[in-house]
Amino acid sequence: MPPWLRILITSRAHTRVVEWLQGTQPVELPKAGIQNQADLQEFIQSGLKTFNGGQTLSSSLVQTLLEKSEGVFLYIELLRQELQQQHLHLNQYHDFPQGLDGLYKQFFERQFPDRTVYSALVRTALELATAAYEALPLADLQAWLGWNDYTRGEFEEAVQGLFSLEGERLASPHRTLLEWAADRGKAGMRFWANPAAGHKILAEAGWRIYESAGLEGLDGYLLRRLPFHLLAAGREDELARLLGDLQYLDRLYDENQFLLFEAWGPAEKAGLKMEEIYASTITQPENHPAGLLFNLSLMFQQIGQAGLENALPLYKYLANVYRELGNEPNLSASLGNQAVILRRQGELGEAMRLLKEQEDICRRLNNWEGLAISLTNQARILVLQEKRV
Repeated sequence: MPPWLRILITSRAHTRVVEWLQGTQPVELPKAGIQNQADLQEFIQSGLKTFNGGQTLSSSLVQTLLEKSEGVFLYIELLRQELQQQHLHLNQYHDFPQGLDGLYKQFFERQFPDRTVYSALVRTALELATAAYEALPLADLQAWLGWNDYTRGEFEEAVQGLFSLEGERLASPHRTLLEWAADRGKAGMRFWANPAAGHKILAEAGWRIYESAGLEGLDGYLLRRLPFHLLAAGREDELARLLGDLQYLDRLYDENQFLLFEAWGPAEKAGLKMEEIYASTITQPENHPAGLLFNLSLMFQQIGQAGLENALPLYKYLANVYRELGNEPNLSASLGNQAVILRRQGELGEAMRLLKEQEDICRRLNNWEGLAISLTNQARILVLQEKRV
């Protein structure tokens, strides 16, 4: 396979994944398709034969399991684990639960036979887990929910086996288990864990820390994910304040720049405007550190035409700053990013001038990767200029 080729495989039509893949033409392998069914039959035979005395499973048994699985490989893998732990027995296959939903219901009924324990101890923690974007640290759960050490120990005993506690985190064996618990129609009132309530708790916890301890108080999960929970909880004013804190922007960018870009998508849909939140920064860049301005410029550059118009003057300002400081690596980056914007705006001559300056810097610094990018961008401009002739 050539090094430039990338293959992305996803097993579920998750909303965020579908959004990222807009404009592509994916090859779909339907669950009921011949290929999937054939692969699943082979998986059933190889995975469950040991529970049939090492003998090949009958065609009727395989067909029943195919129907029970609803075309999902995960069902068969979880079923294999149930058989291994002797929670189920293969000779009772007609009584196996239907689909993942049925399997998860059986898991919860076995794990939490006492409804009072689930309601009083487990449900709120799972509300946070269903709202969360990654496995939550147990120490954070304890702090956010006000548990003492005894309550945390009781919670760990209650969920051990169904959920993983490795690495001091509450982790689901698969995201679909939490999605099942978050769906009232599937989990029912007995086991429903409302993610809206989880977003509210996480938003309140994060904002309380930010207000009382400042940015230094935010770390770990809430540093990365607080914007998403504020937005989900309908706290747009606090979200605007948080994203308007350039120190926070800088820390989140260093932690994971893609999370910062990802947060702004739904934030703009909620009515927040980057150009309004960062208006004073755009008009008075001299009041802010160059590193913060560079990260902000990159963020503007990601959001389309309106962002480009705000990123360009910031890059021009930064180029002057870096030129005065003799910081050629950052000067090169600022020139290159300016050129990309100008090319998109049709200013080919000025874009080429900046790329030539960038080329000279890269040659002086022996920055061959940067040189390759600069020459590639110059070639693109030459193609566009040729088309204009």
